[in-house]
Amino acid sequence: MLPRGILLTLAALMLAAPAVAQQAGADPNAVAPEGFVLRGSTLVGPVPAERTSGPVRPAGTMTADDRLLTGAIGPVAGGAPMANPAPFEALGIPLGSFILYPSIEATIEHSVPEIGDADTVLRLTPELRLESDWTRHETVFSLRGSYESDLDGGEGSWVDGAAEGAIRVDIDRDRFAEAGLAYAISRQESDDPDYPPLAVDEPLVHALDVNLAYERSVGPFLLRLEGLGGRTVFEDAHDAADVPIDQGDRTNNVYEARARVGYELLGTLTPFVDLGIGRRVYDRTVDSMGFERSGNFYRLRGGIIYDSAPVLNAELALGFYREEPDDPALQILDAWTIDGSILWSPRELLTISVDAATTFRPPDPDGPGSVFYTVNVDAAYAYRENFDIHALMEFEAERLDGGSPTYTYGLGAEAVWRMNRTLALAARYMHEWKDPLPAEGAEDTVSVSLTASR
Repeated sequence: MLPRGILLTLAALMLAAPAVAQQAGADPNAVAPEGFVLRGSTLVGPVPAERTSGPVRPAGTMTADDRLLTGAIGPVAGGAPMANPAPFEALGIPLGSFILYPSIEATIEHSVPEIGDADTVLRLTPELRLESDWTRHETVFSLRGSYESDLDGGEGSWVDGAAEGAIRVDIDRDRFAEAGLAYAISRQESDDPDYPPLAVDEPLVHALDVNLAYERSVGPFLLRLEGLGGRTVFEDAHDAADVPIDQGDRTNNVYEARARVGYELLGTLTPFVDLGIGRRVYDRTVDSMGFERSGNFYRLRGGIIYDSAPVLNAELALGFYREEPDDPALQILDAWTIDGSILWSPRELLTISVDAATTFRPPDPDGPGSVFYTVNVDAAYAYRENFDIHALMEFEAERLDGGSPTYTYGLGAEAVWRMNRTLALAARYMHEWKDPLPAEGAEDTVSVSLTASR
């Protein structure tokens, strides 16, 4: 159960929200779309240095939350912005030929494991998003951070932050080019498979990624060429005596070249084949245990793009991934992959989105590396124009260093009430359990979020 003081605070917030919303009334505001995607493209942003496969969003589509919570209204002919017809969607702040979408989200989250102590945290998430308002081409910049404070007595700290930028240049009707740059800083948490055994803190991880792409259509044929690069830096951890624990063996760079060839059938279906070749290079040619951990990796995928918007947009791919370290003493990592996303609106007020991804942890002296499969499902129903109900399902399968897989399941629900263009209130519940169950058993999490945007 939530502590009594927090319950009273949340109750007061719920009662006061309509009055606050009425005062905020006509002030134009924005809840920025999530994700690193340019309209009409397949750009999903740079790939982190320890990830070589991930979710692929269909060209020109948005997630269920993007569709329900944002106003994706572009310019009309002549460059004049089109008025947003939805009274609860944000308009942003015009800045010349750009529109700025600032927002801040405050979340109170209470987690209760079956065994052990409950935990309550306050999380603040500010964000700035700048979008171009052009008749051709498109540019997006975003800056996001997160601060978390333990309401049970722990100290607060910045959890993570990210800065991203992407640009799309329309060369002509059949060709365009894209470029993306992203930097992220995050904490290495104790459930990380590579978390130092004696560490008592959460060391920082820095990731810098770049993405360049060129796409061209020639009749029914589609050709996409892409180059990706990334660098991941792991800071030292510290033990109970504050002695540094070196993690320099993990700092690495990743370089990859990708090519996609597709063929459009019937105007809505495009089968494609993806090929990726890359190399992972560690700063230390020989690590502290005497191993050469750098190596090459290869990826082959086949899939389909189906576009019959607004009813169904989907991109699905099955493939195989292989990573071969330079040192013959290290094992080879290979695994089947599944990636993609589905956005389906079987009825006008119902939107179902599915995202699947396969990610990897590279081989190391302890084993052949790890494979992570994730699937997330969100069924969103627009009960009213400003009130949405979501049914949520999460699944993750982990195969750590070639051992037995661990499965994580999650079922939950979320309600989102957009009071006006300024304020949105969301309540969320999630029940999570694992197979086999950990020592703390299953866990229930309840959260309430208030988002203020302009």
